[in-house]
Amino acid sequence: CKMNKHISLIMDGNRRFGKKENIDESEAYVKGSDKAWEICEYLAKNEDFTHISFFAFSKDNNKRRYE
Repeated sequence: CKMNKHISLIMDGNRRFGKKENIDESEAYVKGSDKAWEICEYLAKNEDFTHISFFAFSKDNNKRRYE
């Protein structure tokens, strides 16, 4: 079985997480960034993966769709 060497992650939910945890929005984004680094470090140690992609969509970009 040939394994895919590329993993892609969608970063979403930082503001919802912040509200749920009762923390400032900026702190929620820092925690999300920390988790992204943790994932990168884990995958870097795993030789099965050669590429990592992250997709992040901001609320500002979402507003532009409707202008």
